[in-house]
Amino acid sequence: MTSHSNRLSILAAPEIQDLYAIPKLNVQEQEYFFTLTNEELAIVNRLNTIRNRIHLILMLGYFRIKRVRLVYQWHETLDDYYHVAQRYYPKASKKKKNISRQTRSELYKKVFAIEGLKRCDKTAEEAIASHLIGRAKYCMVHRELFYDALTGLNPEK
Repeated sequence: MTSHSNRLSILAAPEIQDLYAIPKLNVQEQEYFFTLTNEELAIVNRLNTIRNRIHLILMLGYFRIKRVRLVYQWHETLDDYYHVAQRYYPKASKKKKNISRQTRSELYKKVFAIEGLKRCDKTAEEAIASHLIGRAKYCMVHRELFYDALTGLNPEK
C-alpha cells in the first residue's frame, strides 16, 4: 500500500540519504575535521560529561563537512568516536551510549555558536522569500529554488 502526501518532494531519496548519512572518514580526514582550536576545545571542555564532549566534537566535525544537523546512533560513528576519544580523552571510559534528543539539541546549539551561526530572523526570511518569488517566475525546477534558498541563507550565517 502506498502513502500519498500533499508534501512537495524536492530531493530524491538517494539525495536525502547522501545529505543526512554520516560521512565515512579516513584517518587523515578524521585528523582534519576533528581538530579543534584552543578556543573550541575550551568550549567543549565546559561540558559536564566526556561522552557529551566527544559527541560535540563529532557533531562539529560532521557539521563542517555537511552543514546539516545529523541524527545518528552511536554505532554509526564507531571509528570516529574512538578516534576523538583517543585523541582528546584517552583515559576516559569509551561507553557505547547514544545521546538523548534534548542533549543533541543542546549540543547543536553549541555547534552553531562555535560556527558563528544564528537563527534566521524575520527580515532574512522575508528577503529570501522575496528573492524566491522573483526566481520562481523564471525557474520551475523546485531543486534549484531549494538551493537558491540555501545560498541566500549563507551570507547571513
